[in-house]
This record gives sequence, structure tokens and C-alpha cells, in this order.
Amino acid sequence: VSQSRYYSRKEIKSKKKWLVTTLLDQSGSMNGTDRIVEARELSIIFAEALKTVHDIDFTMYGFSGSSQVEAFCFKERNYSNLPALAEAGTHSETPMGPSMVQIADKMLTQYPEVPNKILFLITDGQPSHIVGTNCTPIEHTKQCCELVRSKNIKVFGIGICKAFNHDVGEVIFYRDWETDRK
Repeated sequence: VSQSRYYSRKEIKSKKKWLVTTLLDQSGSMNGTDRIVEARELSIIFAEALKTVHDIDFTMYGFSGSSQVEAFCFKERNYSNLPALAEAGTHSETPMGPSMVQIADKMLTQYPEVPNKILFLITDGQPSHIVGTNCTPIEHTKQCCELVRSKNIKVFGIGICKAFNHDVGEVIFYRDWETDRK
């Protein structure tokens, strides 16, 4: 008597539905008055909370720079150095807009299979001038924010320590939610 076994394979989807990225401002303006301490604590809270959510993958970066954007990786798919968040320092200027664009590109190229993407920017809210632009740092950051959103990444600014006045925050991060729903 011959015994045959039949096996069937079932595809199990292991893809995450969301990618949540936190981008920590590590520019010189974050130094002093507990700004970087508050921002690091908030980043750590985000990381601990996101680790527990099943359908979410998350990444964490820091940024600063002057003529070039310096991105610091704390967490990506195959790399994690989250303990370094507790010691994240400050230096240089605040290329906020170019940093958002650079990290958005990483989100798109490293996680193309994840359909929903969100970028949280933790900052004291004062972008610095970018050489070669013909607009104010705030206008340039707004343009970069709009570029990132055009790539289907939701962008939210989280201001710490009375980061920016309402007008600046609204200019950079404002979104017409009614228009988006259509």
C-alpha cells in the first residue's frame, strides 16, 4: 500500500500596513533649555509604543547639517541602535526641508511594499537657510513638505518647548484635510 501525502502551501502575508518614521532635529538650536532632552524622551516614547503595534514597521533618524544633510540612523529594518537615542547630541544647522526629502526617499526605496507611510518631525521649528534657494527657510521647508506629501507620505510636525508660533507651524505643516479627502 502506497502512502501519499499531499501538502498545500498557504501564502501568509507578512507585510506591514504602515511605516511610521520619526525624524529628530539634532541641530544646534536644540541645544540648551532642555530641548534635546525633551525631544529624545519623546522619540524614545514613540519607539517603545511603536514596537508593540503589529501592523506597523517603524524607522527613526536624526538630522542636522549645513551645506549637506547629515542623517543619523537609530532604527531601520535590519539595524537598530535605539539606545543611542538617549545620548543623541546636537550640532550644526537645521536643514529641515532637505532632511524630510532625504528620509522620505529612504522610506520609499527601502519600504516600497508598505502602502501607508507617515513621517513625524520632532523639532524646535526653526529651519535654517539653504544655500541656492531663492526663498525663506520657512518657505523652502514648506515646499519640501509638499514634495514629500506628493509622494503619498503623510507629514506631521511635532513642536517641542514652544517650538514655533502658530503662523510658522501652519505655514510649514498645514494641510487642507477637506481637499485631501476628495
